[in-house]
Amino acid sequence: QLYDLAICDNDRLLYTGHFQGEMDFAPGARQSIQTSARPGDANAFLLKLDADARLKNIKTVGGIGVEMGFAITGLSEGGFAVAGVFNAQLDPRMARLEPLANRGKSDVFLLKVGR
Repeated sequence: QLYDLAICDNDRLLYTGHFQGEMDFAPGARQSIQTSARPGDANAFLLKLDADARLKNIKTVGGIGVEMGFAITGLSEGGFAVAGVFNAQLDPRMARLEPLANRGKSDVFLLKVGR
């Protein structure tokens, strides 16, 4: 499910939202299949396309529980930032972060991604 998109410099298209199970973010000859961290749990995704809508980059944020990306924006230095929520613990192997443990029902994350 898509929650936010942004158009940035050089006509880059940025998207964020969540998916469950397995999803191909570049259907066709060039596949980019991503799998959620645990069956049945939603994971956030950060997707960057070029001006011709070709996949440039895909990142997923997963762990124990549900993670959803709700807002995305491009940054002047070429990367992007996404904000979302998680309700258990972000898996550092998926998010490439130190473990983030939830402090209540749902907590917010803010993630900056380089180019």
